[in-house]
Amino acid sequence: MGTFWFQAEVEEGGVTSSSLGLERSEHRGLSPKVFRLSIRDGEGYLGYVTSFFNVLGLFGSVPHQSYHYIGVDCADVLMAARARWMGKPLERDFNVAALVEELPSAATVQLRQGSPERAVSIGEGVRPGELLAVRYPGGKQFQHVGVFYSDANANGLLDADDLVLHARPGAIHLSRLGEGRFDGEVALLRLERSRPPR
Repeated sequence: MGTFWFQAEVEEGGVTSSSLGLERSEHRGLSPKVFRLSIRDGEGYLGYVTSFFNVLGLFGSVPHQSYHYIGVDCADVLMAARARWMGKPLERDFNVAALVEELPSAATVQLRQGSPERAVSIGEGVRPGELLAVRYPGGKQFQHVGVFYSDANANGLLDADDLVLHARPGAIHLSRLGEGRFDGEVALLRLERSRPPR
């Protein structure tokens, strides 16, 4: 899974011809005209998120970079994957605080060492493909966001063993809630449940 870039070279009769490559970098990163292959783990929203594996982590990325798999930060990668899944362009920048303000919230829960202060059921309280935004202790606003990936131990409850996809630090990757990246006040945010017809 993930994104890979290729440059092909052909030598014939002592002449080498090549497709576009690193020489087509610009101030926003590698040109979207360079051949890119993105492989995803499924057709749903989470599948589109996995297509961003191997894309450079870039704090403060802009829509052009996120949508074209050039560089992503924690909020923009999730919204770029959503735009791709829905077949729409990514028209604006997103930050974590804006996501918390704009998306419907199912609940807010405190996490400590990846475990919630109260039971949160998988399916009712949180579902795979929904966002987890965290405000770290002492923080004034929500600072990081990821997407709930799976109930890794299949116990039906949100806990330290469960998996989250997020970009921090660096490129998007899977981590367990127990690794501490989401310890603090967590808002469980809902995305649209189905892709509209094209």
